[in-house]
Amino acid sequence: MKDLPAIISPEELNALIADPLAVETTGAGHDGLLIIDLCQKPEYQSRCIASAVRVDSAELVHGEKPVTGLLPPKEQLQSLFRRLGLTHESQIVVYDDAKGTWACRLIWTLDVLGFEKTTLLNGGIDAWVEAGLPLKKGYKEPVPSQINLSIDTDQVVDKAYILNALNHNRLTVWDARSADEFNGTKALAKRSGHIPGALHYEWTRLLDDKGKVRDLSTLQSELYSLGLDPSVELITHCQTHRRSSLTYFVAKKLLGYDKIKAYPGSWAEWGNADETPIAS
Repeated sequence: MKDLPAIISPEELNALIADPLAVETTGAGHDGLLIIDLCQKPEYQSRCIASAVRVDSAELVHGEKPVTGLLPPKEQLQSLFRRLGLTHESQIVVYDDAKGTWACRLIWTLDVLGFEKTTLLNGGIDAWVEAGLPLKKGYKEPVPSQINLSIDTDQVVDKAYILNALNHNRLTVWDARSADEFNGTKALAKRSGHIPGALHYEWTRLLDDKGKVRDLSTLQSELYSLGLDPSVELITHCQTHRRSSLTYFVAKKLLGYDKIKAYPGSWAEWGNADETPIAS
């Protein structure tokens, strides 16, 4: 099947599922559509989109406190995507019930692994249900693959990278956390505040009241006015690089910010370190 756009509506995905050619190659282990469900709520575990396979969000992060958002080892990720039946011809569509944050974390993870044929279901399972589209009980059983994946370090930065770049004033940091976290009045780490010079644009501002991505021209204008320039290297982070996975996705996949990278250590690492500079 032809490559899909970076974002798709429930109605468009439903039409794809209903297409006999898509159905023939739908599901893990084939060279067509691979739908991945990342929903967290228990009530959604017994109802999902047809042909969806299940991924637990915990499989996408290292999970060791306090810096829980780091990438798992490459071998663990490769095992996950082999289990799902991913091939280089697969076209992934991913959704969640977390306003796209876990779905975009998976998309970023696949970017890191050099696989970019990914699509976000706009509005997630809530938009699908609101549209009155069919649900089913039980997930598709994946047919494993033998895909080989490699880490693209250009998509990932660490604490040392940011410290060095700050010393040379050569990047912009996009802090996607809440205003209280950014200004230091809400502490989720040993130290509170923000990375010096960081620009604040909370991740929720990218979405409308139904959890769908807002008008792109409006978002572009807002980011420009804030100083988030696509011609400059941009690092996005939150507390664990879940919320900032959405900012990464919208900026890179929808707005053309080709120089954006993610800091998966995020504030859980920066705020718990003793040597990192902090502003408030």
